[in-house]
Amino acid sequence: MRAPSSQRASRAVFWARLRRSLWQPPRPHGEQPRERVVGPLELFYDLAVVVLVAQAAHHLAEHLTWPGLGEFAAVFTLVWIAWANGSLHHELHGHDDARARSTFLLQILLLVAMAAFIPGAGGERGSRVRRRHGGPVRGAGRTLAAGRTR
Repeated sequence: MRAPSSQRASRAVFWARLRRSLWQPPRPHGEQPRERVVGPLELFYDLAVVVLVAQAAHHLAEHLTWPGLGEFAAVFTLVWIAWANGSLHHELHGHDDARARSTFLLQILLLVAMAAFIPGAGGERGSRVRRRHGGPVRGAGRTLAAGRTR
């Protein structure tokens, strides 16, 4: 039978190895593996992005006007930036560990939250904000000007 101190030491070694295998630091830039296999979670992440783009395209099909095209372009750009950011980060720095998987799951949850607002992207609430501030550029200018006069 082991002494209690040796059991504690072996337990500490076990937890240290487990932590190191699950939570590795990000891979330094330039140390990408030669042959990397895309995992199922990455494919699910890409599928979530495809669903967002399809939802935005469906919104465009219902509002086939110049403002509708502008709304689609804005939503598509936001979705594309989110996808490119997540994919490139994982490609450059990701490992197949718990941190990478939990980061991907968090990003998927954020994409789901973004998907909840896509149908109303150009709805009454968005129009009300545009009318009140005079559009995104003029509204920002008015906000800056109001801040200077205070």
